[in-house]
Amino acid sequence: MEDATRDIRRNREDQYFLKQEQMRMEEMRRRSERQAQTVRLMEAFGIRDQDLVRELSDAGFNIDTFRVLYLVPLIQVAWSDGNVSPSERDKVLEIARLHGVKEGGAAQERLHAWLDKRPSDRFFKTCLRGIKAMIGDRPRLEAQSLHRDLVWYCTRIASASGGFLGLGSRISPEEETMLKQLAAELDARHHVAVVEVSRQLGDLP
Repeated sequence: MEDATRDIRRNREDQYFLKQEQMRMEEMRRRSERQAQTVRLMEAFGIRDQDLVRELSDAGFNIDTFRVLYLVPLIQVAWSDGNVSPSERDKVLEIARLHGVKEGGAAQERLHAWLDKRPSDRFFKTCLRGIKAMIGDRPRLEAQSLHRDLVWYCTRIASASGGFLGLGSRISPEEETMLKQLAAELDARHHVAVVEVSRQLGDLP
């Protein structure tokens, strides 16, 4: 009887340690997969900061959707006055197609989700950090061009709807504020984008 009890206890201990080992191996496998995914995304984004790339991954970006990171500020501008109009939605998707976002693909589905439900402020901040890091290592003139293009796209979104019967400013005060904030964030060193968007808003001759 005592021997049988000892065997049962030993068997339970063996099962416990086996389960612990299996859990440890599974955790190592998950970490290895996550690291491999991080490396792939670092190459895709062109971002060297592993922690930032992991944040982007946690925010929902993967190898199929990384290309829409650059377009997230368009979503932020579209939501800046509290809702996304049909014309703003169409313009976002039109610009996305110009950037190779395919109809019915995972990237487009991600855009639809953001247009249907506003992402969090934290999401927008993380994406803006990602965009700045992605562009930051490019040659200076290329980086400036990418900044200007992005602010121009955002301005197109802001002017896609608004005004009354086609009269007056098509850019709401909320959208104007958001545009200037994005322009300053994206090109704080050279202020090229700030000047450009100010001209578009009528602040400069």
